[in-house]
Amino acid sequence: MEEKKYCYIHKNVETRLKCTACGKSICPKCMVQSPVGYKCKECAQPKLTHLEEISQRQYLLGGLVGVISGIGCTYFWFLFKCSLGVLGYAAAYFIGFFVAKAITLITGHKKGLRIQVLSGMITAICVILNPLHYLYMIPTPEVFLPTCSNVAINFFMNPYSVCALFLAVLGSILEFKK
Repeated sequence: MEEKKYCYIHKNVETRLKCTACGKSICPKCMVQSPVGYKCKECAQPKLTHLEEISQRQYLLGGLVGVISGIGCTYFWFLFKCSLGVLGYAAAYFIGFFVAKAITLITGHKKGLRIQVLSGMITAICVILNPLHYLYMIPTPEVFLPTCSNVAINFFMNPYSVCALFLAVLGSILEFKK
């Protein structure tokens, strides 16, 4: 006669199922189907690879370097986009490319969704609100926030600017897909 086994989460549910990874008894409510059998919810969670494991220090350094490169790239982009016409807006793709490259180099070529989101957010913020470009327009700190909100509103009213933002963020995210 076989000993009765109970689910490790639902202590009163009798079961014959076991997690194929850790061997814990699981009930049908707790099981997750995987290519190699049923697993408990903990074992079924996707694991990060060594390329996706990013320390807090790497995030901070990547963010700092991303902001610095984003501010620099968007500053020059703002200066030269008018002389390039519509191609100037298409050149926004390279803002994202350079931000992603800078983050990639400082984090040791890490990849994954979290680093893509960081790079995309930094690129978007730098394209919309480049502090260097608007610094000469802002006489005092009290005027800074209203000026930034006006700049953001005006930015989104221009379809070319929205297209440039899309291209910049796309360039930032696609660089991590390679």
